Amino acid sequence: MRLNIIPIVCLITCLIASHSPVLSQQETLNQQIVFVSDRDGNENIYIMNIDGTDIRRLTDNLGDYLSPACSPTGGNIAYVASQLTPFQIFTMNADGSGQVNIVNDSFSYGDPDWSSDGSRLVITSSQDRNDEIYVVNADGSNPARITNNNVSDFMPSWSPDDSQIAFVSDRDGNAEIYVMNSDGSNAVRLTFNPGSDFLPSWSPDGRKILFLSDHNSQYDLYLINPDGSNLLQLTNDVAIDLQADWSPDGSKIVFGSRVNDNAEIFIMNVDGSNRHQLTNHHRNDSDPCWLIVE
Repeated sequence: MRLNIIPIVCLITCLIASHSPVLSQQETLNQQIVFVSDRDGNENIYIMNIDGTDIRRLTDNLGDYLSPACSPTGGNIAYVASQLTPFQIFTMNADGSGQVNIVNDSFSYGDPDWSSDGSRLVITSSQDRNDEIYVVNADGSNPARITNNNVSDFMPSWSPDDSQIAFVSDRDGNAEIYVMNSDGSNAVRLTFNPGSDFLPSWSPDGRKILFLSDHNSQYDLYLINPDGSNLLQLTNDVAIDLQADWSPDGSKIVFGSRVNDNAEIFIMNVDGSNRHQLTNHHRNDSDPCWLIVE
């Protein structure tokens, strides 16, 4: 779930490479892609092999299931569900078992992301009227608010060493990418674009932040250093590119992209080359995260 942001809508034409990024046998064996699809009606969470085969549904209840976040330690998935009203944070095992509502009160929550050891989650909460960022234990206990503004702070992403959090804020007018210490101190703005920047995702080695931007009047994926230098555009077409995530070794990116009014899952190399479509369905597939299977 994305709180208080404008839905991403645009037309798309994609150039797709005719061959798949090289995937080793080991990658195929112990890694999978988790994603959201409405192929069976409402939005549910699915899992598939990283070559797009063996698609299986993990959630099977009324309501919508959104924003899956894969634990870097493997085997666990955090997600947002509207099974209860308002939106709440759940966790489950990689096979769909053990679904637990870890935050259960009268406020809306979204945007979960795991700490490196899987012991904590950083999330967005609406309990302060505007969206603010909180850190909670993986079981939902000990919530700690780390932003405090009269504007919205949301879409947090933990650095791989847990020392910093990238996030989105409209504190300076439009939605831009910021980085702060993990206790909420020393927030620094990274992007200065005329459009909006969303969905930061920290690379596994901590050297890059992947994000989505419409500052060229279309939604494309970009890389930037954590100090705001070396902005690099990865995709450049009339597609609406969507939520993206890194492979565990940082060599590839999996992402959603809306093609002809239909969202599908794609994979590409970290430099934007060798783009390959993983899903092909007449309904929408989006919000992928890369899961290490225990």
